[in-house]
Amino acid sequence: TKPVLIIDDEPAITMALTPALQSQGFEVCVAPTASAGLTAAQDGVFSIVLLDLGLPDADGKDLIRPLRALGPVSIIVLSARHQE
Repeated sequence: TKPVLIIDDEPAITMALTPALQSQGFEVCVAPTASAGLTAAQDGVFSIVLLDLGLPDADGKDLIRPLRALGPVSIIVLSARHQE
């Protein structure tokens, strides 16, 4: 199983990404806040993190360094700050 962590507070995004990733064999964990995402990352091992920059409790950029400190992970940044 290929574990993916989605850190995004937009239900429409996570509801679209989750089944698409699962259909490709990924195991998906969703965290709606930076703090929930960091906790999930500390509790599990993820090969990929899909990270939104506009989170309600922190700037997603501030999570990159702590996520990388937990081990090797590919981080893909999702952002719609200026447009959808």
